[in-house]
Formats: sequence, C-alpha cells, structure tokens
Amino acid sequence: MIVDVRAQWTPFHFSRMKHFAAMPSTIFLNYQSPVRGQAVILDNNGSPQLLSVLEQKEWADAYRFNGAAFVPADFLHDQLKTNKGFSGFFEALLQLRPLRGVPVCSGLAQGRPCLFLDRDGVIIEDTGYLDRIEELRIIPDVIPMIQWAKSLQWLVIVVSNQSGLARGKFPESFLNTLTQHLSGLLKKDGAEPDAWYYCPYYEQGSSPEFALKSISRKPMPGLILQAADKFSIHMAESFMIGDKMSDLIQLEGLQSLLIQGRYPLESAHKIFADLREALSYLKNATKNRSKPEWEMT
Repeated sequence: MIVDVRAQWTPFHFSRMKHFAAMPSTIFLNYQSPVRGQAVILDNNGSPQLLSVLEQKEWADAYRFNGAAFVPADFLHDQLKTNKGFSGFFEALLQLRPLRGVPVCSGLAQGRPCLFLDRDGVIIEDTGYLDRIEELRIIPDVIPMIQWAKSLQWLVIVVSNQSGLARGKFPESFLNTLTQHLSGLLKKDGAEPDAWYYCPYYEQGSSPEFALKSISRKPMPGLILQAADKFSIHMAESFMIGDKMSDLIQLEGLQSLLIQGRYPLESAHKIFADLREALSYLKNATKNRSKPEWEMT
C-alpha cells in the first residue's frame, strides 16, 4: 500500500520502485539542509534516530521525511484512529523498517542516467590536501570516460569529500577557484562536468564552521540527494566511480565502481585496475539498454 501523507511526492516514480512493494514498511527520506523540524539520521542498518534540538546542533544536515511511505494497511488504520497529527504519525513511522534515503526526481519525465565521479584519485591525482593550483594534475583516462557519458547524453556530476576545509588545510575560496580552474581545463577537452558537489564537513575538524557531522559526507548519500534535488536522475541506471571504500554510496539502486589507487580496498567488491578498465565495463554494462523515455521526448 502506498501512502502519500502530504501529497508532495513528485514522480520518482513508484513504478520504478516496485521491488519495495514486498517491504510494506519502507519509508522514504531525502536531503535536508540546514537541520530543522522533523529530522532523521540513519545508521548503516537503516535504523532511525530522530534528532532532538541539542543533537541538531551537532549536524550540518540530515534527512527529512518526504511524505511517501509503503505502510501496512492496519498501521494506517490505527494511526488514523489515534489522530495525533503529522508529528505523531511521523514518529510512529520511524518505528517501521526499513527506512531509505532516496532521490526525488524533478519534473514528470523519466530521469537521465548520471555518471557520478569522485574528484581526487579519479579526475585528478590524489596528492593529499591539494592547496596549490600549480600542483593539479588531471588523470588523462578520465577524459574519454566523461566524453563517453556525454555522448550518451548522461549527466556527469562530481561528488567529493573535502575535509581539508574542516581541517583548516585551505579556505573555501581556494576550493572554489580550484574547481573553476579544473572545470575550465576539462571543458577544453569536451569533458566538463554538469555540476560539482563537495562536503566540507568533518566531525574532528579544527574549523568550528565545518567540524560537524553530515549526511553529505560519503559514503552517506547526501551529495547525491542534493544533486537529485536539482537534476532529474534515473538512479538505477547511474554509476558512481571512486577509489575509496567511502565511494560505495549508501543509496538504493546506485551502482558504485571502485578504481584501485593509493587506498586499500576490500576484495569483496568489484575493483578495476584503472579508469580504462572501468570504462570498458561501463560500455558493456549499458550497451543492451533499451532507448530510454527521457531520450524519446
């Protein structure tokens, strides 16, 4: 049973989430910044924590309930009888399992696939906390990967943890200047990303502004959910490319691929030697896809 308690669910659509129908207690959450009102944090098992006023001060952002849920009919019947209002209904929903963060597509058309890319170790060489533009080095093999995605009219979006801000390694003005410079270099090769998202937060940071917990810090999906608030993305046909275990994004439907770099990776996951091998995989994995609705419109 599908219940939209606030009639604000824009078409993701539910038809793309039929596999959730067997989980009648699934509640959908998406991105919220700044933290306010009814905010939720999920642990790795999807267990919820309703943030209190004190706890909210520790978090830069959180999940919000977007008004959609698969719930048992008897649960809905009982809640309607209690008449506790939205707040009581929301708290009761949190007792159900599982809860999932999901993107909400904008518009009525089916979303486009997206190639999500980590920055350091995927687009540029990972030199630690890069704080000098002259030390920036683009990894050549990322150019054909982005060009391939753009040739298929995919979105290309960069999502990157940048704890150097929280650690005081460089100011946000430098990060913005570096991003503009890097975007310009990629544009010359027809490989400019459509958008850049970064998480400046790190709980143990030295900067009071950024020393906060955040669901936008990968592997939590906040950056992806932010992108989905702006772009219409078909998450089940999208891929995340990274080089760290934190690039295994905790988001239903999104496929994460890891490139072997300077960081240890668990052997339980599919690991590619380099970007060329990953691109070959992407081409084979997508070559038999039928023409999508968004491309027909």
